[in-house]
Amino acid sequence: MTINRARAQALLEAAGHTDIKLPATLDGAPIAIDIPTAVVSRYGACRTARERQSQMDTCLILTQLPSPTVTTPPDLNMQELAAAGLQMAGLSPSKRRPSAARLTGHPPWSFLSPWAKLTTSKCL
Repeated sequence: MTINRARAQALLEAAGHTDIKLPATLDGAPIAIDIPTAVVSRYGACRTARERQSQMDTCLILTQLPSPTVTTPPDLNMQELAAAGLQMAGLSPSKRRPSAARLTGHPPWSFLSPWAKLTTSKCL
């Protein structure tokens, strides 16, 4: 896909990120995203995703996948954009920068369990 710099800048500003200025060289620049294959294991009384959460209280879903690879122009500050995204998701300012640094790094894998009310944890 290619970047429409004016549109991307307008989206950032509409979200309240007037401090982030995208370089003019980004206009028309390519971005490639490679999302690797994931492995999913379900344990317990698991049902379909359409069923209510209370019906899946005894279900544990583990997902393992390598980090996606995002290829961007060298002058795009991905850590700054990740921090902006985390702010839009409601993360406090004190946690935004460290979390953005982890997002733009390469965590080996994670356990994800949206229905069992577990938090995501990084496994080393």
